[in-house]
Amino acid sequence: MDDAICRVHASLPGDGLITLAWGLRGPEDTGMDALARELKLAAELGLRTSLHSGSDGTQRPIADLHEHGLLREHTTFVHGNGISDEELRMLADAGSSLSISPDVELKMDFGNPLTGRALSAGLRPTLSVDDVPSVGGDMFSTMRTAFAVQRGLNGGLNSRDVLEFTTIDAAASCGLDGRTGSIPPARTPTSSCCAPTTSPCSRSPTRLAPSSRQTRVVRRCGGGSGDAVLRAVRRTNPRPGPPGRVNTSDAAGARPGNCLTPNGAVVDSG
Repeated sequence: MDDAICRVHASLPGDGLITLAWGLRGPEDTGMDALARELKLAAELGLRTSLHSGSDGTQRPIADLHEHGLLREHTTFVHGNGISDEELRMLADAGSSLSISPDVELKMDFGNPLTGRALSAGLRPTLSVDDVPSVGGDMFSTMRTAFAVQRGLNGGLNSRDVLEFTTIDAAASCGLDGRTGSIPPARTPTSSCCAPTTSPCSRSPTRLAPSSRQTRVVRRCGGGSGDAVLRAVRRTNPRPGPPGRVNTSDAAGARPGNCLTPNGAVVDSG
């Protein structure tokens, strides 16, 4: 495995458009010594890592890693169901991130998603799907599940939090928050944009009641709501796109809070 990671890392282009992360198997599969070696290699290569973690209430997987000095800021822990509040604080203190897959965790009886407990421990969780054949890959549905479950548990979540879990916080967990996750001035946007005031999608006739931008996206949009996905590309001679598309050179000038309409215009969604 170590040789394979080194080979793939060496084959990446140096333009920064493709980055590499390493999904580790965890100490329960490989042992603590093997995990320590893999984390050391990942650090040498500058790679982010992730591993799945959880407990039935008798194990303390995060505490075990903490005792061995293996909690790193570049590691994302997936699920975490069953771990204690103390272990969540260990993750926060180490700068690690937590990715919650609410649909899979509920469907497979892992336990309630840790969204609210993670926030109380000082973590900004991110959202993930985990098992596309089981629950599909629609992140809008994932946001609604996370929102509805936590609101049902204690009411302590709002739409802005959930939207940030899937954008700014997700980018930060991947070490990409300096490049994507939001659209401040001079940053190339890499995001799905929705029509701002009438319907979440030009193909949908549904009219939305007045509400905040965050509420509209989290509670009312769906997989067909994105009008365009903007990617960082390099073109020697940019060409105008077809009708209904936006040239990346135009989109790079988008301001914070802006959205793209079906005709490709950048508009203020406020």
